[in-house]
Amino acid sequence: LVQGGIWIKGSAVRTSLHRCTLPLSAPLGLCRSFLVRTMAISPLSLMIAARMVLGVAASGPFFAPQWSAKLVYNGVMLGMNFTDGHGSIFYDQIHQRTRMNFSVPVTLFEPNGTQFQDQLYKNISGASGNWTIGSEPQNGVCLPMGLKYVDLFGWVTGAERNGTKVIDGEPCEIWSSKSYEESLFGNMTTINTACFAADGVPREFTKVFSSQKGSGYQKLLMSGVRIGNLGDEVFENSMACATNYPSKPCAEDSVSTLDLYRIFGPPEPQELVNRNTGDALGDLSFMCTQGSGEAYRSKLLTHWSVKVREDYGQYALCNFNGTDNVCSGHPEQLSRVGRRSSQMQGEGPLAGQCSSNYKEGTQYSFPRQAMCPSGVSPSQANGCAWGEARPLRTIRASCVMEERGLLEACAREFGHAPFLESQRIFEAAFATADPAKGGCPDAVVDDLVDLII
Repeated sequence: LVQGGIWIKGSAVRTSLHRCTLPLSAPLGLCRSFLVRTMAISPLSLMIAARMVLGVAASGPFFAPQWSAKLVYNGVMLGMNFTDGHGSIFYDQIHQRTRMNFSVPVTLFEPNGTQFQDQLYKNISGASGNWTIGSEPQNGVCLPMGLKYVDLFGWVTGAERNGTKVIDGEPCEIWSSKSYEESLFGNMTTINTACFAADGVPREFTKVFSSQKGSGYQKLLMSGVRIGNLGDEVFENSMACATNYPSKPCAEDSVSTLDLYRIFGPPEPQELVNRNTGDALGDLSFMCTQGSGEAYRSKLLTHWSVKVREDYGQYALCNFNGTDNVCSGHPEQLSRVGRRSSQMQGEGPLAGQCSSNYKEGTQYSFPRQAMCPSGVSPSQANGCAWGEARPLRTIRASCVMEERGLLEACAREFGHAPFLESQRIFEAAFATADPAKGGCPDAVVDDLVDLII
């Protein structure tokens, strides 16, 4: 096909300014953005003609393979609202890498709270990407994801067209598709919808996701688009990931006894090994956000006493991998008790690793590698960081969350930390079994098994 100086032959598409190699099985959208800028033919006419010549069946929208844009970010994740965040997005389909960075208001604890996020994904060996999170870029903490790479727009092949609309005066085509992705919280079902403009770049992208542990969405609005090769510099690791992962331990070297709480349920054993937990404010903030779903209301809550070394390291995410609970992180990170502010909020550097976190509460990780043998106290001399963990009392999560009104109290206090009313309800539930005093009756694991059956 020769038209207007553009010629298509075999599996290559060429113009006088650009060259784009396209396998016959690939979506033609990979080359479309280069073509429409150099010929006087409508995108639809080009698509029909090219597919006729190449014999490629229509499959999803045309989209540009490399571009950047200004970003407005909105979403709900882990039970928290992220509203009207501003930053940038960089997308490179050819080299399989994506980056988003933005500062976003988060009002869970403070009406004027903010959080900085840098999300970087690259299809490389080992961990495929990392996040940097903090109250501002210079005090963020690096969080390697350890998940296989998923192209942000890999779902467009085979997507269905669902009409058109206009965004900021620019017409675009709506395409959507359902997919399944691996995440830190288990396998997710996702519904992806994007509106692609004439240059092949989406002006709006929404991902709605759900898993056994929760649900949420993210909505991206793009403007100020630039198309073309982005170079390697914009995909370099953040300063936190390049120079301070894992973050250095806290300076304190004494030993203390902590009162902590954890929500759990069979077949999970009642233990702290390779688990995340929190103090009263830390655990209730989890329960009132990501732990407030139906999957958690049938579980149990245990009050623990545990001795720890206070040279805390970076908090580690500990999750069930289908066979056992494991904590993910660098070996140095897993040699210590991990610590952070609740939901990584607040003003403390390094996500609250060594801060008081008196407003938000504190959450901890207990890697197996840092556990003391039986009868051995935590100390640097003994080469272990935590031990002598004792369950003090266990109650039903539904008793404190619903019957004692914890979820309602949290809802009233959102945006105004510390959650003192919620804390009183939470601690009273463990203090006594007397309902008249706000207490909850004792529960054992066998009770929950019978309830589930």
